[in-house]
Amino acid sequence: MHKFREIIKKGDRVIGIWQTIPSIQLCHTLIRSGVDFIIFDMEHSVFDFKNALEHCLLCRANNVGAVVRISHFDKQLISLAYDIGADVIQIPNIKTLEEVRGISKYTTYELEKGYSPFTVSEDYTGVKNKITPLISIHIENKEIMNRLDAILDLNNVDIFFFGLFDISRSYNMLGDVRNKAILKDVRECMQKIKGRDKTVGFIINNVNDIADFKEFGTYITYSSDVFLLKKTLSNIIIELKSI
Repeated sequence: MHKFREIIKKGDRVIGIWQTIPSIQLCHTLIRSGVDFIIFDMEHSVFDFKNALEHCLLCRANNVGAVVRISHFDKQLISLAYDIGADVIQIPNIKTLEEVRGISKYTTYELEKGYSPFTVSEDYTGVKNKITPLISIHIENKEIMNRLDAILDLNNVDIFFFGLFDISRSYNMLGDVRNKAILKDVRECMQKIKGRDKTVGFIINNVNDIADFKEFGTYITYSSDVFLLKKTLSNIIIELKSI
């Protein structure tokens, strides 16, 4: 969906959600909620590429951004996410500058991206699509944060998605996502990214959390399907039992 990519490029705020339960009806329910994008999680759920393809097609038909979060940096996974028509390919577990450099090879036909005319991304026509998916990488460790300037110089990443829990682990402060030193370093990284006209992303689990990074981030993921389902139902059950 080219409109979603254009919105990202413009720097307008978009709000999405993490989907971990492979279900077309659930996907449609999330779409009807008014989200701008949905992230299909292939790292921490049972989503496979068949599920991801079907969910991407539903998003495309409803003008909602389809984000495929593959499980790790891998040539074949990146290529498949491209072929099924993802608007954004989100890549976690990036550990080296060489991996970031390799992303371009696997999304460029003239380099190492295999070409097939019989894919969603090519509209089944045999005419090469000139609009490629946006690339998002997870910033999940101190080492990658320290190499941020070099990564930005490569100019092949569109969205930098910060995972505070994993970052806290690399600081030997597992789970301390409110640590002042961590937040200071994260904000400095976000400022650099914003200064290069790239997009900053992060996840929040309540509305108030947006205050931490709202001056930097425009690609905001509000929690996940399972978190919201359990939290909402648990609160209702507690209230009903107290009556």
